[in-house]
Amino acid sequence: MDKDPGHAMVHGADSVEGVLRDQPSERETGNTYEKSFEIRFDEIDFIGHLHNTRYLEYCSHTRYCHFVEQGWDLRRMGEHGIGAVSLTEEIRYRREVRLGDLITVTYQITGYSADGKRWRSRAQMLRRDGAVAATVTTNGAWFGLRSRRMEAPPPELLSVTDSIKSEDFVVLEG
Repeated sequence: MDKDPGHAMVHGADSVEGVLRDQPSERETGNTYEKSFEIRFDEIDFIGHLHNTRYLEYCSHTRYCHFVEQGWDLRRMGEHGIGAVSLTEEIRYRREVRLGDLITVTYQITGYSADGKRWRSRAQMLRRDGAVAATVTTNGAWFGLRSRRMEAPPPELLSVTDSIKSEDFVVLEG
């Protein structure tokens, strides 16, 4: 698989080349969307690690790129009066990420509420050696741009994540 920065692909996690399968990586299985990035100088902190805010930004950007590739950019979402919002985000740091490292962000949907208004996703940042650098869990909702409240998205928008549902996907309560 081409690992150029900015490269993205949807596939089953077992088909990823370059991941060392002998090392326990805590990597999720199932269908996954991926996007790769090279860490730049302006993204590191005073001790040479990736800024903590960049973890969230890379994961958010990966999520958005998945929707764009499925035909749902901000313009189209706006035409339907809907947008995605993050309600909570948790980062679990595992390994260091430094200047010049190439990371791949994997993205999966791990749950929806029965009405589709709320969602949960998991993104993992993988180093070139396959080690999980961080896992980001996001709880979010679809937000009505006119109503300013949570709303169910159009079914065709909700269905674009069918290919990236995790094996541990659940229906969220409430």
